Amino acid sequence: MENMGYDTSAYMQVPIGEKSVTTELSGDFTLPDYQPEIKRLLRVSASILPPSKYVGDSEAELAGGIDYYVHYTGSDNQVYCAPLSSEYKVSVPMDKNELSLVNVTADADIMPEMINGRVTSPRKLNIKCRLKSIARMYGDTPIDKSYESLDGDNQILLGRSDTTRRLFAQSEMVRLSDEMIQSATDGEVRVISADGHVLVGETTAANGAINCKGELYLKLLLCREPDGVPYSTTRRIPFNQTTMIDGVEADCESNAKGSVCEMNVSVEDGRIGIDVGVMLEMSVCKNETVTYVKDAYSTTRETECNYRTVPYLDGGRAFNSNFTQSDSMTLEEAGLSPEHKIIDISGYAYPCVATLDGDKWIFTGKTKFALLTEKDGEYSSSEIEMPYRYAIDSKHCESDNSYANATAEIISARARLDGERIGVDAEVMMRCIISQKQSAKMLDNVSFGEESDKRCGEYVVCYPTKTDNLWSVAKRYGTTTAALVATNKLTVTNAPDSIDTLSGVHYLIV
Repeated sequence: MENMGYDTSAYMQVPIGEKSVTTELSGDFTLPDYQPEIKRLLRVSASILPPSKYVGDSEAELAGGIDYYVHYTGSDNQVYCAPLSSEYKVSVPMDKNELSLVNVTADADIMPEMINGRVTSPRKLNIKCRLKSIARMYGDTPIDKSYESLDGDNQILLGRSDTTRRLFAQSEMVRLSDEMIQSATDGEVRVISADGHVLVGETTAANGAINCKGELYLKLLLCREPDGVPYSTTRRIPFNQTTMIDGVEADCESNAKGSVCEMNVSVEDGRIGIDVGVMLEMSVCKNETVTYVKDAYSTTRETECNYRTVPYLDGGRAFNSNFTQSDSMTLEEAGLSPEHKIIDISGYAYPCVATLDGDKWIFTGKTKFALLTEKDGEYSSSEIEMPYRYAIDSKHCESDNSYANATAEIISARARLDGERIGVDAEVMMRCIISQKQSAKMLDNVSFGEESDKRCGEYVVCYPTKTDNLWSVAKRYGTTTAALVATNKLTVTNAPDSIDTLSGVHYLIV
């Protein structure tokens, strides 16, 4: 749960930046005693657990656990899987610039780009993994409202900006359980491996909370003793979880992703017991209106102002979406032959690129699938890559300042052989954020000097330029906007610094 602990109305959240960092991991592992020795390594996959986040003065540190799943054949030519665990730590450099930021926070997506395993002895192996981390950082800059209390001959111009505040939270562990009954007539069941992915179908905001509904997609790779021929079975387990988050309101938009943090599978009397721990990470877009001082001057004294430009995001949208990726390639391109039998398929998606095309956001990227196959009694593995493209409505985003990011995750996949081609159907979940990049010019400080000289004469006539407005003319001549409006009988409905305040006015009597 995120707790800001201060009055956010006196702050504006600003984007610090988005950083992409590549981290190389390498480690030596020994199989547990109960695991058979490795005859042939088939594949190594990884599950990245949610990181803890620490933001310092110059960097954000992301640290967490990583679970490896090592599929291999033993001396009996049967398929086994050894679960191994390690840790990762990622340092993301950060430039806080000159905005005097507080409450700096980060949202991060961490995914494996490459995993290689090398057997060093029958019970030992070395695993190398390259992680791609994308961190988006935000902080609050204070809005100095002390100028609002200026009185007497001092004039104050206030500005208002519609901004989007990003809130982040992590749920408690969600426990999910189920049971699968297998026929006992075909031999004893052995669980080779279990793989789980979380599909968040709906997130709903309420005052102080986010509710997430979805499904855990569970895939078990099983075999029957004594022949040990692998086959897979799947299960979908629904969940409904509410997480309290300070600052969330009913009209906030949100998205979420889930990670399987614990997995316990047991077999007894043909019954497969499943107990899974799932953790959810939520991202919220909260729309706010921020008031700040744009300008100030004195009608009686010389005035010197300094300004600062503050970047911010508005029009924030956060949502989950999912689509089906269907593609195919020749068996030759996949390194397979018609004699191969597909035993299992798993995959992950690379980071996608967002492009605004007319009234659509287009997200493009590629997916990588690992195939476990059997031919002539021998098991082997291969990898294939396929592109994906997903389009959503842009909701009137402007191309020159629109901002979008999204991450993709493969929830489930199925491979099929069709003559000389292999086809893949994958269910892909997208986690999207869309915003507009804006900036606000604020008063940084103001100083008042000697009394200004008043113009002598019966009256002064000003001929405004195309860039003048009511405020700029009043400030230039040391009068008030109210006096200009009254003397010249103007009708002004917008802010005094709006360009249309002098629309059609050829001259002003000051």
